[in-house]
Amino acid sequence: MTKSRRSQPQTRDATPGVRAEETALRIGTGRHTVDIVSSDTGLLAIAGDGVGRPPATAEIGPALAAAVLELADTVDERTAWETGAWPLAC
Repeated sequence: MTKSRRSQPQTRDATPGVRAEETALRIGTGRHTVDIVSSDTGLLAIAGDGVGRPPATAEIGPALAAAVLELADTVDERTAWETGAWPLAC
């Protein structure tokens, strides 16, 4: 007698994909940076404080992205590969 195999439900990968050449913004305020990139699930913000800790990553909406831009000391345009999102780049 053989065991029947039940199919497992498909689950979506929880890690959003980012195109490496996608235009991204690096926003600086003091020693803190926030990289805003477009992913396959929406906008991502990757925030770091420049002291060697892993950055925090969160999905954000356009209104929050605009608020972060309003608070910025500096804004730099670059590719997603050149931001904190590089581990997610494909």
